[in-house]
Amino acid sequence: MFDLVDVIKNHADKSESENQHGMVLFHQSEDCKSFIEEACRFEGLALPKALANVDKNIQQYARENKSSTLIIELSSSDNVTAEMERISHLLPNNASVIVVGTEGTINTIRSLKSMGFHYLFWPACQEEFVELFKSVNTNTVNNTTLSPSRKAKKVAILGAKGGVGASFFTTQLARSLSEKHNSSCVIADYNFTGGNLDILLGIDNFAKRAVNSTEITATLDDTYAMSMTHNVNQLLSLLSIESEVLTDAETKDILRIVIDALSSQYNFVLEDYSNTATSREQLEYIANNADIILLVMDKSISSLREAKRIVDALQHHNSTARRVTILNSTRPEKAATVSEQEIKSFLDETPDIMCAYEASLSHAILKDKALHDQKLMINTTLDKLTSLVLGKPFKQPTSAKLKQWLRKVS
Repeated sequence: MFDLVDVIKNHADKSESENQHGMVLFHQSEDCKSFIEEACRFEGLALPKALANVDKNIQQYARENKSSTLIIELSSSDNVTAEMERISHLLPNNASVIVVGTEGTINTIRSLKSMGFHYLFWPACQEEFVELFKSVNTNTVNNTTLSPSRKAKKVAILGAKGGVGASFFTTQLARSLSEKHNSSCVIADYNFTGGNLDILLGIDNFAKRAVNSTEITATLDDTYAMSMTHNVNQLLSLLSIESEVLTDAETKDILRIVIDALSSQYNFVLEDYSNTATSREQLEYIANNADIILLVMDKSISSLREAKRIVDALQHHNSTARRVTILNSTRPEKAATVSEQEIKSFLDETPDIMCAYEASLSHAILKDKALHDQKLMINTTLDKLTSLVLGKPFKQPTSAKLKQWLRKVS
């Protein structure tokens, strides 16, 4: 028997299901929400999923809905460009993004375009929105863009010497970004003969991907590049290769080509150089290509001297990357050969991150449990590091301040 109610219900369910791959609107005002919905009804488009523009909603729904188009209203923002830079790590690189704002300057339009975002000046008329939306959708279907595709932020993690904890900070930063901040990451391993990234990430029976010919680069595309990675969690992958026939230089060139192919698929590429970044060529490459540089050192003379050399080399190559210096206490304080004051004086700067020695850390790493789920002092330090990378302010918990004071007076 024909049931009109069922037909209407099924059609509504179908429309709602189809919109999971359509639009999501993060709005700041009811006026903008009503305007977008009215324009969609007029053109016969599926209504967007409308949510308040707050970080929590963007973090949860930008990826879950697998939307092809995200509309972000920033009509109440004082600086549209700065706001998009702040939240860009929450947005999947394969989604088209339309920013709605009240800034009408050409600099705003150019800045957003350079980041891969489309811009709609507010207030707008329905025709302007519909034309922009259809243009964005056409470009998405045809795999073309009005502006450069969004690329991952490249974070280079350098160890002043072996054993200072560069790989540790690489893996923990990656876990924090992917598990606590919903940002997609790939770790690129520059150690072609060993390393312990698999242990730090809790990967069992891991083997590096074998690469035995430079011809691989001739047929490399995004799909093939993704197949060379190992999934750690939904938003985190590991790229680690080795070769029995290629030289380290040839293997390194292949790794860099694969990284470039993957950079449009992730929010962050974390390049773990550990203690391999000491050559002039490597430092020049990092200076010219990294967006953020993490320099890890410990309280030893050899580490301090090498850290100074690296800093000078980066300055010599006119690096514009943000640099974060991490002073990691890998041994008890009484075993340190240089003091914090001597480090500050020699580097002519104060390290951004001071990581206190924690005897139970090695045992905690081997547990089948993420560090941020364990009660460890270092978690506050890792939260601060993540905030620095994301450009967010960090407020140290009161309990952490008390522990620091107790360590000083004890």
